[in-house]
Order: sequence, then structure tokens, then C-alpha cells
Amino acid sequence: MNQREKILQLLEDRQEAGVTNIELNEIAFRYGARLAELRKEGYRIRSQHIKGAIWRFTLLDLGLPLFETLLAPLSACCGAPISEWDFCGDCHEHA
Repeated sequence: MNQREKILQLLEDRQEAGVTNIELNEIAFRYGARLAELRKEGYRIRSQHIKGAIWRFTLLDLGLPLFETLLAPLSACCGAPISEWDFCGDCHEHA
């Protein structure tokens, strides 16, 4: 199992609880690159700042029908589709 697969498995196992960057760093020093690869494959991963240098990453359900996701405008912060409610579909922190 490669690093990307290990990270995806951990995100799936943790569900809403998410995974911290500290935990991801134990799997891959360049965990950010692995998350970017997963996002490029279509996985929606929420990035949430906890405090200081601590971040939590959570795998999200698609939420929108596929055709709406493909047609939705993309957010500048993380490139995720912006929903009809004008929030970022990936991190929910930016409009």
C-alpha cells in the first residue's frame, strides 16, 4: 500500500473525526502532496485550522450530484466546487 492509499484509508476510517497533520506526517513527510493527488482524483477533503501549526483533514461525501459538481464554480482557496449556498465545498471556510 502506497502513501496515498494509506492516507485515504485513514481518512475513511476516521470519518467525521478527521486526521491531524501530525498523524499524516507519520505516513508521509510530504502529506500535502498526497492530499493534493487525492483531491485531483476527485476526493473532497476539508482542511480545518485547529490552532498554531495543527490542522485537521476530513474526507467529505460528495454532497452535490456529480453533474452539479462538474458545473459548479471553483473556489480560489482550494479549488473545490462552490455550492449553491456560496461556501467552499472543500474547506467550508471560504466563500
